[in-house]
Amino acid sequence: MTHRLVLLLALAASLPALSQEAPRPAQDPAPAAVEPAAVPAAATHLDAGFANEWFFLRSSDDNFILLPSGRFQMDFIAGQAGVPAATFLPKRARIEAFGTLLQHFDFQLGSEFTFGTAPSSTDELVNINYTGYANLQLGQYDAPFTMDNRTSDKYADLMERTNAVRAFGFPENKQTGAMVWGQPERKWAYWSFGLFNGDGINAYPNKDDRFDFIGRAWVAPFGALESGMPGSGSGLLEHVWVGASYWNGYHTPSVAGQIDRTAMKDQAGFTFFAPKGVGLFGQVTKYGLELNAPIGPFVFKAEYVHGDEGLRELVTLAGATSAKRRSRLSGSSYYARLSWFVFGDPLINGLGGMQSPPHPTASIEPGKPPGKTEPALQLVAQYDHVGATYAANDDAPLAADPLQGDYNVDSATLGVNYWVTRHVRFSGNVIYNVFGGLSPRPLGPDSSGAPRDSNFEFAARAAIAL
Repeated sequence: MTHRLVLLLALAASLPALSQEAPRPAQDPAPAAVEPAAVPAAATHLDAGFANEWFFLRSSDDNFILLPSGRFQMDFIAGQAGVPAATFLPKRARIEAFGTLLQHFDFQLGSEFTFGTAPSSTDELVNINYTGYANLQLGQYDAPFTMDNRTSDKYADLMERTNAVRAFGFPENKQTGAMVWGQPERKWAYWSFGLFNGDGINAYPNKDDRFDFIGRAWVAPFGALESGMPGSGSGLLEHVWVGASYWNGYHTPSVAGQIDRTAMKDQAGFTFFAPKGVGLFGQVTKYGLELNAPIGPFVFKAEYVHGDEGLRELVTLAGATSAKRRSRLSGSSYYARLSWFVFGDPLINGLGGMQSPPHPTASIEPGKPPGKTEPALQLVAQYDHVGATYAANDDAPLAADPLQGDYNVDSATLGVNYWVTRHVRFSGNVIYNVFGGLSPRPLGPDSSGAPRDSNFEFAARAAIAL
């Protein structure tokens, strides 16, 4: 009995082991479950906001983009012995809008609200951009003549354009017409040329049936090289360019339709050549040469302009206006300017003369571009020269003619710009002018003394530009 009981207990103890599965042959472990690949989230399409230096509104398909914009510049100017008189001056107050329709039609609209006068249009243009090599731009805008004339006053190195360009080279600044412009993909060159009415800003319709040819082009040889190529130096010199401008036209306005030639004024507004009843008539031929050299924290710019303007003097007798005689204004002007960016982005105000219509369709992204929104301190030194001769076409000019002769102004300017961002700046300019020839002179300390051959001017500005 005892023997049987021991046998039963041994059998019971072995039952758990027998109930287990027999071991399987060795094999590769089962593959781990593979999770489906993560699908990147679709990029958020910003319909409104601030990006790439612009406030914007746009449709979900990018067929409509609106960039509301504007500018306001508040100046203080003062001159030696009260010429010009010390004054606060709201220089510019402008409402603007940029945008793109159907991804290929850029536009710009602007209206100037000069205090004390009715609003006037400034820039109205459409730019057709099917290819970057040949944009077609139509409307009224800064004419493609000289780098300085094509630089917006929002981003100029000094408070105003140079005497060399603003007074002599291209006093009208804006023209109405059609222009083709473009750049290669790497933007190592630029070309622009077109036909314009030739009558200046807001002069409609054309005063005759002729058009002026105006063009500008430049090439940056190092910009064509691959960035960072060993020994090429393209990264440092890629924006260094040389360029040229050309203007040719022939004007035949009626006596009633003739527009006076724009007065020559210095940066603070002192007039040194303003013939009354003298306007463009006959041949106008001008050319310009330019150099732009941003290298590290330094930016050097220089331009030379040579020109010959056909003019006509009018005379009014017994209430009737008629042509008096033909005349000419010819001469040369030039400037050289060096900027040093003590800190900040040396291109915070862009490349000279390259404020083309914005085309933001493919580039609106959240965030802020580096550099342009950080403060920058810019110190500027410039020398500026205008030398022009006014003469009648007649072989025997009138005796004691007060107009005929040479007009010369040399200006040296020191400036400082504190760029809070690309959109907000505080500027100060100190200008020393030397007047020669028949150029009017500022009067003495009490405005009744002898004219002075030279004077100092001071100008300051607070500016906001969207």
